[in-house]
Amino acid sequence: MNFERKKDEIRIQEVNLDRERESIESRLRLHEQYDSQINLLRSAGLLERLSSGREGIKGPQKERNTHIPPTQTSRNASSPTRGTSPPR
Repeated sequence: MNFERKKDEIRIQEVNLDRERESIESRLRLHEQYDSQINLLRSAGLLERLSSGREGIKGPQKERNTHIPPTQTSRNASSPTRGTSPPR
């Protein structure tokens, strides 16, 4: 009887160790994916050094003197109601 109880304890420990191993392997894969993505962002020039010293993704660049084309044609510009509706 004592032998069977020890076998059961060993099986429980084995299951617990398997779960812990799977958890560690999962975290390791996640860390490897993170490192891979950071390296891709870095090589693409999309990271910048933050004031905290850490790296962060660059925000959108503000362009100066950007020309925005008009949304209304000259024909529709004279009529405010026609110029605000989408073309048919």
